Amino acid sequence: MQLSIYSILSNKKLQKLFPILFFLFEVTTVYCQLLTGTIEDTKGNSIVAATVLIKETGNGAVSDLNGVFRFNNIPVGQYQLTVSALGFIEKNIAVSINQNQQKLNVVLEDDIKVLDEVLILGKSSATIIREQAYAVEVVESKGFKNLSTNANDILGRVSGVNIRRSGGVGSDFTLSLNGLSGNQVRIFLDGVPMDYFGSSLSLNNFSANIIDRIEVYKGVVPIHISSDALGGAINVTTGGKSSSYLDASYSLGSFNTHLASINAQYRDQKSGFTTRFKSFLNYSDNNYKVPVKLINFDTGKEDQEPTLVERFHDAYQSKMGWAEIGFTGTRFADQLMAGVIYSDNHNEIQQPPNAIGQAKIPYGKVATEEEKIITNFAFNKKGIFSDKLSFNSYLVAVFSESLSRDTASVRYDWFGNPYPKIDNTTGEIEGRKTLLTLSSENVLANANAEYSINESTSITTNYSLNHLSLRGTDPFKAQNNTQFNQPNLVSKQ
Repeated sequence: MQLSIYSILSNKKLQKLFPILFFLFEVTTVYCQLLTGTIEDTKGNSIVAATVLIKETGNGAVSDLNGVFRFNNIPVGQYQLTVSALGFIEKNIAVSINQNQQKLNVVLEDDIKVLDEVLILGKSSATIIREQAYAVEVVESKGFKNLSTNANDILGRVSGVNIRRSGGVGSDFTLSLNGLSGNQVRIFLDGVPMDYFGSSLSLNNFSANIIDRIEVYKGVVPIHISSDALGGAINVTTGGKSSSYLDASYSLGSFNTHLASINAQYRDQKSGFTTRFKSFLNYSDNNYKVPVKLINFDTGKEDQEPTLVERFHDAYQSKMGWAEIGFTGTRFADQLMAGVIYSDNHNEIQQPPNAIGQAKIPYGKVATEEEKIITNFAFNKKGIFSDKLSFNSYLVAVFSESLSRDTASVRYDWFGNPYPKIDNTTGEIEGRKTLLTLSSENVLANANAEYSINESTSITTNYSLNHLSLRGTDPFKAQNNTQFNQPNLVSKQ
């Protein structure tokens, strides 16, 4: 069917619909308006991702890669546009929307903020150490705080440092630095040699919460670390904070492992009076399972295939408490502190320390114990005589008692069952029982003075003292009594 314009206009039904169609056409014309525009900077460059907001309607748009934005179906009227972009000053624009298409060109000015000056107060301690004329790496322990980790775990992340452990918590370890180990690499605690601190204060016991940073010197060692360390040195520093704090952590792990640490400091900001307390506790049963080819004590024969058995006598416990009192950050001293350390440990020995391969015979009563009391005094001051002279010193006295026990005349199998020996004068390890007690007194002192001539030249003098007295007793083994009955003295300067 075909309809002409005349037939439409003459049709009575369509004549009734015509006013309605005309009204809809007018509404569409009024309300379906288009608003577009471009956003540029003062140099004519397009601004991408600029935001355009119509305040009255709340509608928004974002400019594209060419700086173009677009709004559809905007009613006729007066509007306020807010144009903003990162790095530019926000701009408000009044826009009149009529029946014609609207196109805007918006220019935004750069938002420039000028600082009067930048003041650098100083360098961190770690940065100053790194800039020394030594091959040194500094590891700060901030990222390890309140984690169940120790100094060895932190050191293991340093290139050139390799740590090999022989077992679980408290086990012996070998540290090598660039391939050198043993006496060629020395370890220090706040500049004090740790050689005489014993196993209770070894690196695998020190919690990361106690440590401020670790300095690893590869090769040449600074003169203030007075030691015959030919292969390098590792200096573990504690403290370092100038504010009051309280820090505590506790970790529980497999094999009944408990690691705890409580550290606190109070410092009066006005007088510099400071008290500190540091502590840790490490314990583990170390009762993990190992594959062993069992031995039949009746026949003396060894099984062909290994059996998975549990270590039943390998528990370890160590603890330390360190209290200090004095002054820090004052006019007369950067640090003037005196303190006392108490530490001890108990180590059950399951196998010989130098055991290779699969274990044959376990120990069930062999153990070592150690107890130490250490007194320390430290005085440090920089900036004497117009910031030319620096002085560092410490005095440490170590009183130690250690015990090695092998007094059980029995043999154990890997299930913890004892088998008495015929000869009750022998122990588990050696042909003779031993209960060796060693008592030592060790005095360590160091004084270092450095005079700076200019930024690149200085004169340094250092004095170091190490005096050791050692004696021991053994009610079972005459050889030990003979060797340690009279005091063994070593003095080095």
